[in-house]
Amino acid sequence: MIDIKSQIIKPALNLEDLKVVASAEGWKLTDLHSLGFFLNRNFKYRRAIKITEQSGSDLTDYQVLIELNSTNFDFSHAQTNGEDIRFADTDGNLLSYWIEEWDSVNKKAKVWVKVPSIPANSSVEIWMYYGNPKLTSASDGEATFDFFDDFIEGDIVTTLQKIYSCENGAYGDNEDGKPCALGPNPIVAIYVPSQDKVYITYQGPGYDPYIFYYDVANDTISSAVKIGDNPTADARYGDCHGSPVLWLDPDGYIHVLYGGHGAAIKHSKSSNPYDISSWTLLSDFASSGTYPYVVANGSNVYVFYRHDDVRWYKKSTDGGNTFGDDIQWCSTGGIYYRYIRKGNKVHFIMWHTATGEEAKQLRYFYFDLDTETFHKMDGTELSVPFAFTDADLAWTSPTPVAVGACIGADDAGNIYIIAYARQTHDTPATEHADIYAIKWDGSSWQSKDTGLDVEFATGWFYLAVKSSSEIDFYFVEMDSGGCGVFRKYTSSNGLDYTLAETIADELT
Repeated sequence: MIDIKSQIIKPALNLEDLKVVASAEGWKLTDLHSLGFFLNRNFKYRRAIKITEQSGSDLTDYQVLIELNSTNFDFSHAQTNGEDIRFADTDGNLLSYWIEEWDSVNKKAKVWVKVPSIPANSSVEIWMYYGNPKLTSASDGEATFDFFDDFIEGDIVTTLQKIYSCENGAYGDNEDGKPCALGPNPIVAIYVPSQDKVYITYQGPGYDPYIFYYDVANDTISSAVKIGDNPTADARYGDCHGSPVLWLDPDGYIHVLYGGHGAAIKHSKSSNPYDISSWTLLSDFASSGTYPYVVANGSNVYVFYRHDDVRWYKKSTDGGNTFGDDIQWCSTGGIYYRYIRKGNKVHFIMWHTATGEEAKQLRYFYFDLDTETFHKMDGTELSVPFAFTDADLAWTSPTPVAVGACIGADDAGNIYIIAYARQTHDTPATEHADIYAIKWDGSSWQSKDTGLDVEFATGWFYLAVKSSSEIDFYFVEMDSGGCGVFRKYTSSNGLDYTLAETIADELT
């Protein structure tokens, strides 16, 4: 993928006019004309963008980067986080796009648009619409890029061959420093389109946090760099629960949290944007805590974590450099969860390490990034801190124990879940588990035994929901020794899965 550097220039006339000039490897965007105030389908503004191909090659499903700032765009004409922007072709067909950054306070934004076809030596025109206060975001990285992770959604899978398919235990360290399962926290890999790199952090030698990157264009992997010292290695005599999580702030600096599990949660930041070579240790995120989960939304960064066996979160408004007070959101001890962000909602599925009926249950809720409130599926707000049983019941396991493996969502708001049915909560999980698919279809929860299973009931699973009829499921089919092949399954309805690909064989 070409890293397109684009500039948008507003004409001198006081009109809603726009000119785009961009160049990259022999082709450029140019010439926007005849653009005026427009009212259609409740949009107040629209702008035409003419794209000219000059390399002599046909471009298919090509991602175009548009950068906005205070000199070329009036951010007061759009919603605070750009939720109301849309792109369409000349026939009115909506185009996929992804907001890499939208900071209305500092007046800058980066938006990638997927253009279906740009014929060689020809031009196409697309339209940008905005100015509708009632719309929610349609930003969708997975629909825009073939290889995508936006550093805000949980449960990431990569297919890099240097990431071993063997998991060797519940917490992702295989004793010799090689990244395998990549630890218990979900955000471990970030694809950054502007750099065309995947940044990956993991727990390495001595249980300390390390980072490397995969250069997509050159198909190369960098050397690993140690980020800092994991306090759990000392506090717990080699406790491997301190696996790192990461995000990028709007200026491109890489942030990593690591440690925890009763010790301090450390916070390091790259010394330079997009550069892994040197790191600065910031103030501790928390003096004591466990399992930080990160949701980055422009300059707002939310970190969900456990402390005193219940669940809290903190918010940053400066990209993650500093954080505010703790907010308790769940009062029930012993709960765990998976999550995924879709638009302005963060969807959660949680389970309870209790006994009896609650141990069999998976429960659902979502967090609204616009209002910073928690809700049930029907929109009912959950007062914080809420209990496990206050959330929606999504599934009851036929066995004594239910565990959520991963969660996904489509554009229509349908929810997809992979779970497994176990007999106990024992660790290590050396027992058989059956894998179930669960789906919210807009009116009710459905579930089905997939016929897939594992003999070591732990590890990481991932759902890539491209649409309601194209759902990919990745996981390691672990044997009783905690190793197995890494495979991809696919589904057209979210309940029935068939084998699509074996990504990596089991190591011996």
